[in-house]
Amino acid sequence: MKALRMIKIMALLLSMIGVACLTACSGISFNAAGAEATPVPTVTVGAGLIAEGRVVPHQSATLAFPVGGRLGDQPVEAGAKVDAGTVLASLTDREQADAALKNAELELEVARQQKDNLDQDAGLAQAQAEQGAADAQSHLTEAQKAYDDTHTRDYRNQLDDKEESYQQAKTDLDEAQKDLDKYKDLDVENSTRKSAQTTYDNAKEDYQKALYERDGLLNRQKAAESGLTLAQETLAKAQRTLENVKDGQPDPDLLAQAEKRLAAAQAQVDAAQKALANMDLTAPFAGTLMDWADGMLPGVWLSAGQPVAYLADTSAWEIETTDLTELKVVEIKEGQAADIRLDALPDVPLTGEVISVGRVYYEKSGDVQYKVRIRIDAPPAGIRWGMTAEVTFGN
Repeated sequence: MKALRMIKIMALLLSMIGVACLTACSGISFNAAGAEATPVPTVTVGAGLIAEGRVVPHQSATLAFPVGGRLGDQPVEAGAKVDAGTVLASLTDREQADAALKNAELELEVARQQKDNLDQDAGLAQAQAEQGAADAQSHLTEAQKAYDDTHTRDYRNQLDDKEESYQQAKTDLDEAQKDLDKYKDLDVENSTRKSAQTTYDNAKEDYQKALYERDGLLNRQKAAESGLTLAQETLAKAQRTLENVKDGQPDPDLLAQAEKRLAAAQAQVDAAQKALANMDLTAPFAGTLMDWADGMLPGVWLSAGQPVAYLADTSAWEIETTDLTELKVVEIKEGQAADIRLDALPDVPLTGEVISVGRVYYEKSGDVQYKVRIRIDAPPAGIRWGMTAEVTFGN
């Protein structure tokens, strides 16, 4: 490549020297009469810009597993053409990932069924809510009547009478207890002691009866009050439930809970599917499996990101320049024609067209350089990835 380039440079220099000689000779006049010399036009040499580069496929990728593991099947041989999504290789020990996916799919099905049941049972839920509200209203009516019955003037008078009877019975019992205490040391058969005992027993019986009757009225009143409160709360809850489902829609709270569960289950399935997919090496685009990386044999242990295979789209071949500096790249435009010669095929002239001019620079040997890509019009047989080339850009 360098020798060919030197030959072109020498030819250019010889051409320039020849032009200079012709220009000098044209300045000598043999006109004895002193006539003016005819002006000689200026000659401009328009040699094209030359750059070196390498042959590259239209698209290429170094493929690797995103997770570590032991290399298993390699169903595709090097050199085979594959479609996008084709599985090129897989990792072994997939049982745990398979089980995780099945569990996640089961949970997703349960969550989906729960939500479907809410949607399907919305009409039934409305009917049940209406019945519940009606029952609660009936219970409230009964509770209100019980409350009203225990808060009338007559009931208050009864309660006052029972309280008075209770207090009197308590006083009588206390007095009878005192009298009995006076004679407790007498013989049990003593008539005075027996009379005091009888009086005490009767007073105690009257006291217990008065206490029972008074507490009965009080407890009935308290039960009516608590029953009314409970009936009011029950009706309010039933009305809220009815409000939530009155349009034939599921209960918003239950629906939100079901949707959250469904979303979580779907996320688990997605994560499990991704974990399983990470154990397959697939082609990201259609192309040719150029080769496997060194040492890629079944059973070898791979780390995450370790190169496994090389894929290329060879439907078109291009030249990627390797020495275009910032001073040269400004002369290159997309669509510009170019002549191409491959070191490996020097007798096969090729043409191409600039398809991209690099926007991001890189440094090489202290120079700021840019990559330019040239699409080869008619790639010859025998062209290979990485071959060196010389590109002459047209004016």
